[in-house]
Amino acid sequence: MALEIPRPILDQIAKIPEAQWMPRAVASTSRIERVLRTPDTRFEGLPGYPFAPHYLETPERYGQSLRIHYVDEGPRDAAETLLCLHGEPTWSYLYRHMIPILADAGIRVIAPDLVGFGRSDKPAERRDYTFERHVRWISDLVEGLGLRDVTLFGQDWGGLVGLRVLARLPDRFARVVISNSTLPGPDFPEASPNEPGTATEAFLIWLRVRLILPSWAQMIAGAMRTKTLSEAEAAAYDAPYPDESYEAGSREFPGLAPLWRGYPSTAECAAAWNDVLSKWEKPFLTAWGNADDVFPLPDSPRRLTERIPGCKGQAHTTFPSGHFTQEEQGPLLAKIVRDFMQANPLPRRAVMPGFEKPLRVYGASISYYTGKLEGYLRYKEIPYELVTLGPRLMRRVREQTGAAQMPAVELPDGRFMTDTTPMIAWLELRHPEPPVIPRDPLLAFASRLVEDYAEEWLWRPAMHYRWSYRTDRLHLSRKIVDELMPDVPLPGFVKRELIRRRQHGGYVRRDGVSRETWDHVESIYLKSLDQLETIFRSRAYLLGELPTLADFGFFAPMFRHFAQDPTASDLMRERAPGVYEWQARLWNARGSRMRGALLSAVPDDWSPILGEIGEAYLPFLNANAEAWKTGQRRFDAEIQGVRYRRMPVSQYRVWCLEQLRAHFQALPDGARAEARALLEKHGCWRPLFLVEATDSRYDPEGRVPFRGRKVHYHNAG
Repeated sequence: MALEIPRPILDQIAKIPEAQWMPRAVASTSRIERVLRTPDTRFEGLPGYPFAPHYLETPERYGQSLRIHYVDEGPRDAAETLLCLHGEPTWSYLYRHMIPILADAGIRVIAPDLVGFGRSDKPAERRDYTFERHVRWISDLVEGLGLRDVTLFGQDWGGLVGLRVLARLPDRFARVVISNSTLPGPDFPEASPNEPGTATEAFLIWLRVRLILPSWAQMIAGAMRTKTLSEAEAAAYDAPYPDESYEAGSREFPGLAPLWRGYPSTAECAAAWNDVLSKWEKPFLTAWGNADDVFPLPDSPRRLTERIPGCKGQAHTTFPSGHFTQEEQGPLLAKIVRDFMQANPLPRRAVMPGFEKPLRVYGASISYYTGKLEGYLRYKEIPYELVTLGPRLMRRVREQTGAAQMPAVELPDGRFMTDTTPMIAWLELRHPEPPVIPRDPLLAFASRLVEDYAEEWLWRPAMHYRWSYRTDRLHLSRKIVDELMPDVPLPGFVKRELIRRRQHGGYVRRDGVSRETWDHVESIYLKSLDQLETIFRSRAYLLGELPTLADFGFFAPMFRHFAQDPTASDLMRERAPGVYEWQARLWNARGSRMRGALLSAVPDDWSPILGEIGEAYLPFLNANAEAWKTGQRRFDAEIQGVRYRRMPVSQYRVWCLEQLRAHFQALPDGARAEARALLEKHGCWRPLFLVEATDSRYDPEGRVPFRGRKVHYHNAG
């Protein structure tokens, strides 16, 4: 770093007791009690930094959920993503010279501020910060934004944190560029202020200076060799810190360095080296400023190039610069990174074993559940071909799965699956990226609950709008006959009339739609439109910028029924154009192009949906379950003051209730408490567990999704 430190400061740091400047021998485990947030006004008009702010809320960890700021420039659907991590005591302002060049090259550039820096939240106490917490917070960002095929650029602490995140999430990273940084380990000396290990004398001086230096810009300027900061640039580096109370993270950071055996994070760093970095064969480049005393030539980059297999054959480079290479040589570094990425193109994504051939999806282009499954497969980019499920193939599906229903899936190995919800769960285990089931346990439970509600409770209004209105039933009966029954040896008008009678009789009148319930059935659809329209005014999907299981639950009725059938689609386009746009957006979504994050908690605008679940859907499931227990084939239920009569008992919906309970019971203790509070708040808790010992006997041998029963209106007795 070649710090140019005035003599009075050197004299002052010589008097600092060792106990105050030495790295902590034991990592803090304290809860974060107080968090500061730098006012936005501090970041107005900074020179060369026109970038819009973006934020991600982390899951609650260490006592607090924190807001991480990140710059997000370049095409949102870019094939290439560059993650730029800064170090001490800088922030994303350091990357202002690189970002435009890389974004113009078609690369998506993500440049976060570490917690305690820049526009990110700042826990107020130095004990709130540990190396492991920084690793976890940036891991939350990478996972929360759904980043894949990432090229990591790390400098200073950005390299230490970044390489640890890479070791934790190796499948998300495709390449690495390290500039004036390293990761200590795997071997560490015994602790001693006179035995710095891999640390340099300049770093040991910085361990003392960081406690008293009045301005971080002064330190940055003192480490530069080819450039001088302007007054405005110096003020920009100090902008995140209105006063000393905001500086806990930056004051503490150097003391987190893992230098000596047995100190915090040394075991984790050694594991990162032994388990990942020493075996890392993906492209790895070093780009070094040649006048840096903290990471001096030639030993510093050589510790990486001689130990990491992916460094072999790369165009490692040095250039005139001090420690902060991005500030001094930003345009040059951007070109080095761009050329490195172009010289090492991303490999073609591997095909999951057993999925070398496309899936065969047996269904129909007008089918409620086929549309849901197709939307999921398209988003996950799982190859498939749609095979029209006519009468002859339906017999084969029944033989293979036990249920004559669509869609069914034939795997490349010849096995068949049925029922979209368990099929998606099975596929998620084999195609985990990008996930549609949130990793946060509470969000995952809420998504499952809403998915079940949306696809089951909106079934009745979907069938009603399709078959109760003359224009719709004429239109759909023709489509069904043309697609599914071309070989049935009857006149077309006879086939169409048979379809209309079957569908209206079996799926409308038989399912409780009458003059008495007509308005209530339609209100289910209309309320759903209003609720979703409110949500989609503020974000792309139900839980943020990425689709989840909850989206695909609503997609089932909205895509193939409500958005396409004449009467319902007119209502959607007029009453809820945002919903109409959402279902088209989800149909066109591809996981490899998606960028963004999920919300950190169940949002307030879900309250009307959750209220409907507690007030209408769960009471309906309970009435069905009670009828199942007593062996009935039909039952009555009063829902929101409206009496539904002689509805068919569904064994499958008893199983749905059991599955919701099982998902709740499987939650970790903390998430289970949060889920119960959420359910109680919206009137869902009591009806979820009202009926005891339901015993659906739906899947006694655990063969779902390879065997099943008809989803609607089937009672096994």
